[in-house]
Amino acid sequence: MLNSGKVAVDRHAWFARENLLMQPGDLVETSAAAPHLARRHVQPALYSAWTQGELRLQQTSVRDIVQLLRDAYGWQIVATDSTILRQTLTGILPANTPDLLLPALAKTLGVQVTRTGNVVRFQPLAQ
Repeated sequence: MLNSGKVAVDRHAWFARENLLMQPGDLVETSAAAPHLARRHVQPALYSAWTQGELRLQQTSVRDIVQLLRDAYGWQIVATDSTILRQTLTGILPANTPDLLLPALAKTLGVQVTRTGNVVRFQPLAQ
């Protein structure tokens, strides 16, 4: 994710070459499963707020929050129900203290969130 300036991204993969010029607010992703560069426009403040100890959310999908948690903490996230990932949140959550962040997410989403080592599991509350 680019906050300011411009960055040229040039990627060589097998017999293909991709390049693009990132502008402020661009988020570029790639993975082994989806090897092409995927660009989307985001609000930079939402992605860099963790450097100030916060997660700033504005109609942010849980799917995007999961990616933020992976990037910021290196956690492996498991959601046992895909409807959880489609929920959205608006607000500010503490980012520096996982002991506060995960319970805040659980309460806000109305789900159970457990962490065992590096694995965080989001699952519906038991009925």
